[in-house]
Amino acid sequence: MDLTFWKLFLVLSSCFTVALLSSAYLREYGAVELDKRSISVLRDPHDMFDYWTGNFDESYTRRYRYTRSLQMVITQHFTESNVMPGVDVSLHCTVNGPHPARFIWERDGLVISSNTDSR
Repeated sequence: MDLTFWKLFLVLSSCFTVALLSSAYLREYGAVELDKRSISVLRDPHDMFDYWTGNFDESYTRRYRYTRSLQMVITQHFTESNVMPGVDVSLHCTVNGPHPARFIWERDGLVISSNTDSR
């Protein structure tokens, strides 16, 4: 019984030590616990999955971007139509996905805001 107790104690204490050291390592190298409010994100142009993030007042740390497994799906496309100049046009598109979608409508490469284009 006494030997079993010490084996169990040794296993549990080694697991606790590994967990403690790994969490200290993660905090030291910036993998967890960013407590600042201003965070910048920069993309490394040489690596398609490598991003650099950090607070504005400290050196940057290496992080990895996690991609979402659920894709956004356009469930209702807008229909193309020819209209005469001066006629109002309503653009509508619907997306289903795990997060809110953001649409940017363009005409001839220029962004169209809600009702400022009179061409």
